[in-house]
Amino acid sequence: MIPAASAAPSAAAADYCSESYSQNHPTIAQGSAGNAVRHAQCKLGKWGHPVTVDGIFGRATYNAVRAVQRECNIADDGIVGPKTWRCLD
Repeated sequence: MIPAASAAPSAAAADYCSESYSQNHPTIAQGSAGNAVRHAQCKLGKWGHPVTVDGIFGRATYNAVRAVQRECNIADDGIVGPKTWRCLD
């Protein structure tokens, strides 16, 4: 299991869907939680795979990540690492 991403600003203070969101992009996977997961969830919605932006990397987020990975022609392992972040951004 990949550890939870650090929680920086509160959910109310940050716009996780903003193109100017500047937090880091750690590797996240099922079981991860925090701001990086919220950012990925927002990006997944922009790719046409909307999931609840709750900061919890569960089954729905995992499935959406795999779908986007297939669309980007990268390994569809459900893990959001550097290649998947580049695809999402």
